[in-house]
This record gives sequence, C-alpha cells and structure tokens, in this order.
Amino acid sequence: MKKLFTLLFSTITIFALVSCNDVDTSSTTSVVTPSSSIITPSSNSDTSSLETSSIEITSSVEESSRVEESSSESSIQTYYHVKFVNYDDSLLYEVDVLEGSAATYVGETPTREGTDTVTYSFKGWDKSYSSVTSDLTVVATYYSISEDTESGWGPIR
Repeated sequence: MKKLFTLLFSTITIFALVSCNDVDTSSTTSVVTPSSSIITPSSNSDTSSLETSSIEITSSVEESSRVEESSSESSIQTYYHVKFVNYDDSLLYEVDVLEGSAATYVGETPTREGTDTVTYSFKGWDKSYSSVTSDLTVVATYYSISEDTESGWGPIR
C-alpha cells in the first residue's frame, strides 16, 4: 500500500510540474503594496526559475487638506482646514471646509485681557473666510480703548 501511495503521489507531482510548463507567461498582473516583493516569470518562459525584485513605496503629504471621491457622482471633492486663532495664536476653533464654501465659526466670542489703562473689544477677523480655496488661519482682531486716568482741564502731561 505504501508503494502504491508513493507511486500515485509521484505521478501527481510529475503531472503538476508538466502542467506548469503549459502556463502562458506572456502577460502578468501584479498588485503592489508598500514594501512588497514582486515575483515575475523570467523572459525564457521557464516557470521553474523565477526572478524576485523588491519595491519600496514611500509618500509624504505636506498639506492638511483632504480629497474625497464621491462614488455616486464620481467627482472629486477637496476639503481645506480652517483655524480660528486669537491674537496670541492660541487656537479658538478649527473646521474642515469643502473647497469654495464658507467656513463657520461656532466658538465663543474671542476676548483679550486689558490693562489698567487699556481695554480691548473684539473687532472681527483679519481676513475673509467666505470662499475657502486653501488651508487658512484666521486671526481675531480687537479695538483698543484707552481710558483717561487724569481728571480736570488742560493737556495731559
């Protein structure tokens, strides 16, 4: 029985090797993933010897915008990052906005600490954010209100 099994196994192995020589190697398709190895048949169509090559794929993204593809419309949508910051560059609010759309600030009204002689009142933002076409940082601006600390008539010295 053992000899029959060995003979049967050898026959199947030989058949498999002979069948591999009938494979059409004129065209191949490879899927490449980062740091993957690719095995392709050599040019002499002998599949018993395979050539191996390695490809490393790296990428770097500098901008923080994102791109999405809508499957229902097959159109590409680009989003940009808008940051609202106070006079001292502290972050007040941030949002991602579809290209060409307006950003909306939903944070609290910005404030700035005054001194004994000067107070600050929120004036608005340093630039428009009604039609966003790139990543944007918008800074809060303030009115400066000086208080007269001397009383009486005449010039202040």
